[in-house]
Order: sequence, then C-alpha cells, then structure tokens
Amino acid sequence: MLKIYKFVFKIKKEEIIFALIAFFYIYLRSLFLEKFVNYYFLIFLLEIYLTICVYSGIKRSVFNEYFTFFEIFKDGFYYLPFILFYYITVGSSVSFIYLIVLSLINSIKIFSIVSFFLFFLILLWTSFPIFFLFLTLYTPFMIISENETTFNGIKCSVRFIRENLDNLVSLFFPFLIIWSFFFLIFQKYDKIIPLKMKVFLFFLISFIEIFTIKLVFLTIKGVKNERDV
Repeated sequence: MLKIYKFVFKIKKEEIIFALIAFFYIYLRSLFLEKFVNYYFLIFLLEIYLTICVYSGIKRSVFNEYFTFFEIFKDGFYYLPFILFYYITVGSSVSFIYLIVLSLINSIKIFSIVSFFLFFLILLWTSFPIFFLFLTLYTPFMIISENETTFNGIKCSVRFIRENLDNLVSLFFPFLIIWSFFFLIFQKYDKIIPLKMKVFLFFLISFIEIFTIKLVFLTIKGVKNERDV
C-alpha cells in the first residue's frame, strides 16, 4: 500500500496543471453559481466535460502515454455522451429507489413489532440496489481507461470492484476521511469562512482530487499489469 501511495504523491508537472484547472473551476463556480442558477444544466455539462478532460489527462499520465492538451480536450467531447449517460442512469436509479423507499415507509401507519419488521425489510431491500450502484463507481474511469461504452464500462466496474473490494477499501479509506473532513467544513462553515481561507481550501481540494483520481487509475493499471492493487 505504501508503494502505491509513493506513486500517488509523486506528482508530475502535467498533473499540477490539471490541479490548477480544477482549482480555477471550483473557485469560479463558488463565486458565480448562484448568478447563473438558471443555466445550471449547462454548468453541469461543463463540469462533467472538464472532469472527463482531467480524468483523461491523469489516465494518460499514470499510464505514461504521450499526450497534448488538445488531445485531452478532444477526449472530453468523445467520452462525454457515455459518461453523461452513466450519471443520468445513476441519478435516475437513486431517485427511483428513494421514491419507492419513501412511499413504502409512509405506507406504514401503525407503529408495532410488525411495522419495525417491515421497516427492516425495506432497508434490507434497499441495500441490494445501493450496493450495486456502489460497484459501478469505477464506470467513468473504466470507460476512459478501457475505451468502453457505458454498459461495458459498468460491467468492467462491477467486476473490478467486486474482485478487489478489500484492497480498494483499505487504499481509499484515508482519502474518505479527508473528503469527509472537507465536506463537513463547507457544509457547516461555508458562509463564515474568510475568502483567503476558502481559496486555500479550494487549492487543497484540487490537489486532493487529483491524488484521488490518480489512485483510481493506479489501481486499474496495477491489475492490468498483474500487480497487487
């Protein structure tokens, strides 16, 4: 595990540029999102496009492929339909599951042992589709690294995470702690954080995002090269 972290934090100059792109987008988004709320879908598309460009660049960097930034922005347009369809599919599935669970819970009118049993069954049923959606988290990365379509990317993601779940959990656990920390900070103190501190936090988040993406592609590369994740 220490070996793979060594590669994660050994950042290249191209990856610094990707981190700066992420930083400027996050910073500008925080300043102008409320002003352009009516154009949220266009902002959503732009965010996915830039995310794909960064993913593609990090993938090429991790796999030691020569590339130009023109190719990266071209990749953004190429992979956009596949990854956008994945996000729409996941979002629709989560909304559908939420509505079903909400309606089932609301249908429980009487609080009794039977109602608690039904509530437990509802939660148990929910765990299966939620776990499947969890297994698809690698889909955008598989689409880019394997040059796959959406459904083939989902199949690759499910198989990859299922086969490497224990190792992936241990590898990403420190990053989960870090992301949770930043999420709690902005959730509670976003309105009172001074601008200079917010800029500094955005800068840190940008590099942590690059490190996280890099770790994802390193795990894929490790398996492809028949090395331990």
